[in-house]
Amino acid sequence: MRKGYIAVLVLIPVIIIGMLNLKNVARGVQDASAYAKNKVELVFVKPDNEWKNNEEPSNRVHLRSVKPDIPLDELLKDKNIDNKDSFNIFIDLDKRTLFFKYNEEIIKQYVISAGKKSEEGKKEKEGDYKTPVGNFFICQKEVYNPPKTYLGSRWMMLSYPGLEAAEEGLKKEMINKEVYNMIKESYQDKTMPPQTTKLGSYIGIHGGARPDYPRDWTAGCIGMYNQDVEEIYKYVKNGTRVVIQ
Repeated sequence: MRKGYIAVLVLIPVIIIGMLNLKNVARGVQDASAYAKNKVELVFVKPDNEWKNNEEPSNRVHLRSVKPDIPLDELLKDKNIDNKDSFNIFIDLDKRTLFFKYNEEIIKQYVISAGKKSEEGKKEKEGDYKTPVGNFFICQKEVYNPPKTYLGSRWMMLSYPGLEAAEEGLKKEMINKEVYNMIKESYQDKTMPPQTTKLGSYIGIHGGARPDYPRDWTAGCIGMYNQDVEEIYKYVKNGTRVVIQ
C-alpha cells in the first residue's frame, strides 16, 4: 500500500509537468499562428563589431515587421495622385522609418537602416559611419541591373554636405569660404555639392538590405530593401525634397 502512495506521489509532478508542456505547446502554436497572420519575421542579429566570417547567429533576436502592405502604385492610384512635384520624403532616424509623402500627407512608410555608428551622435566628418540629419534633395539617380551587392538595385544620392554641415564645417575650419560658397550655390541651384571635402561624401538612399543584416549596416546612407526602394524610385526625381531628423 505504501508503495502505491509513493508511486502516486511520483506521478503527480510528472502529470503536472506534462500538462504545463501541453499548455506551452498550445501557446507556441498560437504564437506561431499570430506570426503567420501578421508575417512577423524573426531575424538573428548582433552588433556590427561582433560579426565575424562564418560565425553562427547570436541568440539576440531582432523583430522586423514585414506585414503585407498595399503597393505604392495602388495607393497613389486610389488617391488619384500623379504629380511628382508634390512628392517628398521624411526620414525619422529614431524610428528607423522612411515616410513617403504627397505634400504633407503620408502615403506609405518603410523600415530603413542607418549608418553603423549613427547611435553615437551627429555626423561630423568623412568616414565616421554616421547618417547626417538636415534638409536635403535628391541630386542623382541610378538603376543597377543586376543589383550591386552593397547598393542593391537603386541609388538616390542626397545633397550632402548641405547648408547645415557647411556652416559647421566652416566654423571648425574643415572647409574654407570658397568651398562653403560652392555648397551654398549647389543647394540653391539643386545640383550636386562638392564630394571631396572632409565633411563626408556620397550619402544617399539605396537598396541592398537583407534580413540577416544588423539593424544599422551602412557607411552613413539610408539602406532599404530592394523592393521598397524600387517602389519610391519611380516617383522621385532630382530636386525631390528629403528631410532627415
